[in-house]
Amino acid sequence: MAQLEEGIFSLLSADSGVAALVGSRIYPTQAPQNVTYPCVVYQRVGAERAHHTTGASGVSEVRMQVASLAESYSGAKALGAAVRAAMDAQRGMWGAVDVLGSTIHSEMDVLDASPKSDARRLYGIQQDYGIFHRE
Repeated sequence: MAQLEEGIFSLLSADSGVAALVGSRIYPTQAPQNVTYPCVVYQRVGAERAHHTTGASGVSEVRMQVASLAESYSGAKALGAAVRAAMDAQRGMWGAVDVLGSTIHSEMDVLDASPKSDARRLYGIQQDYGIFHRE
């Protein structure tokens, strides 16, 4: 059984808008140390499994957070817009995962206020999605 996280990687890495900005720098849970920016980091933050009177329906709604990270605010905004275009209101096969629908629930700016050793700051756009898929 394919995991939704694998499907998100497949979707984003195959999307021309996202890939033009980050290539394959798309990571689960956290970016590696010394990563090149911009990049995308995604993580599962919740899941609800639907049931009916005879048991589990085989459909799940997963809440995913996707962070678009860059060394400039405009870079983070551009990457966030590309991710939203790739994921919001989408359905179909994301890799081997049958996605029934994806909806953005919230979006916010984030700033790493602590300067890095080279005095650069990190900007981000964090988006929360509800993704319905077959398990």
